[in-house]
Amino acid sequence: MGARAVIVTDPVVAKRDRAVRLGADAALASGTPGLPELVRERLGDGADVVFDCVAVSASITQAVRSVEKGGTVMVVGVPQGPLDVPLDLVQDREIAVRGSLMYVGEDMRAAMTLLGTGVVPADEFVTATFPLDRADEAFRAAGGPDQMKVLVSVG
Repeated sequence: MGARAVIVTDPVVAKRDRAVRLGADAALASGTPGLPELVRERLGDGADVVFDCVAVSASITQAVRSVEKGGTVMVVGVPQGPLDVPLDLVQDREIAVRGSLMYVGEDMRAAMTLLGTGVVPADEFVTATFPLDRADEAFRAAGGPDQMKVLVSVG
């Protein structure tokens, strides 16, 4: 979608490996000491946009520290309550912090096109499928660290 470089962070090795298979330029452990500096080093500067898909204080702080002056932090993850945000850096670097909650029809159509044409391989995302009579197992499995998308088959 026009990115010149993509760096993914995650605590789970399997998810980092998957990100690289899917085209990320690098995948780093989210708990790596000095992660924002490492991201800046890899990019030659800060990121233009950082997507925070977790929304906890540590991930927001990493995102703000990793984004370039005038950049944007997109909060996609759903926070469980109030979070600490390093407003000193937000103000000093003139960083925009934006939230995103819902998808619109255009997003869904674009996603279906990417999946339907094979640009995005669905088998990389669907990591488990359960029949309807085992839906309780599916919900438990979905909380596992190695899962991406767990499906419940109705038919």
